[in-house]
Formats: sequence, C-alpha cells, structure tokens
Amino acid sequence: GQVRDRLFELAGVQRHHLVLDVHAGTGLLTWEAVRQAPEGGVWALTSNQQAGEALRQQAERLPEMERPFILIGSLDELAYLMALRGDEDVRFDRVLARNLFTQDASGVAEMGGLVKEWLGENGRFCLAQTIPQHGQRLYNLIDWQEIPTAVYDKVRAVEEAIYSDPDSSMTNWDESRLEAGLRSAGFARVQVQLQPESQQRRITEAHLQRWFGEADEYAAQPSYAQRLRTAGITENDVNKLATLYRKQLQDQVVSWYVTTAYLIAA
Repeated sequence: GQVRDRLFELAGVQRHHLVLDVHAGTGLLTWEAVRQAPEGGVWALTSNQQAGEALRQQAERLPEMERPFILIGSLDELAYLMALRGDEDVRFDRVLARNLFTQDASGVAEMGGLVKEWLGENGRFCLAQTIPQHGQRLYNLIDWQEIPTAVYDKVRAVEEAIYSDPDSSMTNWDESRLEAGLRSAGFARVQVQLQPESQQRRITEAHLQRWFGEADEYAAQPSYAQRLRTAGITENDVNKLATLYRKQLQDQVVSWYVTTAYLIAA
C-alpha cells in the first residue's frame, strides 16, 4: 500500500477527475481511484484476460454509478476498446500505472506517446516503477566472514556487472532512461522522485533454484550461477557458493531492498 499511497499523493487525484489505470493487474490503483474520484469516472485497462474478468466481478459488487469500466487489451488497443463503449472522445485528467515496464525500458517513448494522446488539458501521467539497477544485491544478504576475501570480491564484481551489462535489458536501466523516454514522447515536464525501501521477504527453495539451478538454454538471461562460471569462478567454487547461500538463506526472512521511481509527466 505504500507505493499506491505515495503515487496518489503525488498524482493529486481530485473528486471530479477522469482516471485511467493503464496497467490494472490486481486493481491496486483502480480501487483507490474509485474511492478518490467518486464524482468523475475510472477506467481500468489490463492485457490479462483472467485479471480483467476478476476486476469485472469485483466491480459488479459496487453500485452501478460507482463502478470502474474494465477494459481488456493492450495499450495500443485502447482506442478500439474505448470506441466500443462510445468513449472515444474521453480524455483523462490522470493516467496511472505501476510497474508498467517489467522486461525492459526500450518501449518507454512509444508507450509514453500512446498515453499522452489520452490526456486532457492539464492531464498528468503518473508512474510508479521499480528500478532494477538499484535493486537488492544477493551478495549483501550473505555473511562472508569465513570466505576468502578474493572470492567475495569476485562474486561482488560479477553481480555488479549484471546491472551494467548492455545485453541485460531487464537490469541495466534506471530512472534516467524512463525520464528520457517520456521527454522524447513529448512530455515537457517530468518530475522524478526515488524512494528506497526495505521489504521483508522469505527466501524459498524456488529462489535458490532459480539462482543456482541449471538454467533453461532458451532463457532470455543467464542464471546467477552461469554468470559466476562465465567470470572464471570454478565449478567447485560455484557449488560451494550455492551451499553457502542455501545454508544462510533458505527459508529465512531477509530485508530486501527495493527502489521505486515516481514519475509525474505533463
């Protein structure tokens, strides 16, 4: 709820506003928009059929005048979906999104351009986005006291390199890429705020398996263990590291650091 509350605080949604949640998912932003803009209207767009049906079922529990309009499709289908409802002339006071970019940030300008077309006069695009480049480093979760410094240094270097790898589109971007993309989409003013926070997260066998298990040869990105091997860490040492991580982390609740960027574009 922290991210939602902060985004709405910055967005300044008013009672009479028309609001679009452009990446609705579970409806975290949608239902808060319904609460904050009771005299306006709320539209929620999701590309996930199952999520959309769930949102529609939830919306049906509300009085008809309070229900958000649930649209199922992608952002580039929004014009068609709005026209089906006779809403093609609607322009929004606020377009909201959370974690709109999950794989990479290459489509920011294109997506920003699509959003801009739907903003009315004085409209704002308000985005909360987790920034991978500022994410939790696994080596910081480990107590290295009994491990040779040279091993620690190499692991640290390997992991930091992940976040600057030009071929690692999931992790090599930060808030400056988002800001530049929105400006190139035609937004004249883009405000950016960074908010680091610590979350409690349980490390499961599934996490460890993803980091140290045999990666799918067709996977988009190499696994953590593969990167260690590529950097010259021996198979024997990689196995030792896997044992170390399992011993210290499996089924443990850790403080996991996440940085969210809040971007308000107008």
